[in-house]
Amino acid sequence: MNEAGESYLPYDFKVVENGVLKHIEVKGTSSQDKELFFISEAEWKILFQEGKNYSLFRVFGAGTLANRIERTDDLSGLLSQGNFITFPIELRIL
Repeated sequence: MNEAGESYLPYDFKVVENGVLKHIEVKGTSSQDKELFFISEAEWKILFQEGKNYSLFRVFGAGTLANRIERTDDLSGLLSQGNFITFPIELRIL
């Protein structure tokens, strides 16, 4: 979605996988082990809106030869079950 410039959409790719439209967000870091990343309000909303049809790709070592990619599907389901986060968590309620 950002090939010609920043689209400001809450995802980076729309793909069809096995006949199903999926939304994909990519978060990259040059670090090999940085676990924290920023997520916007719009990204947070769409990951729950799309549910199983939303995937997060984490690119570690971005821009290096030692890069690796981790894929997480159905992030909203994992978050809802408490399986993707460690506790305690910090929330800011506005």
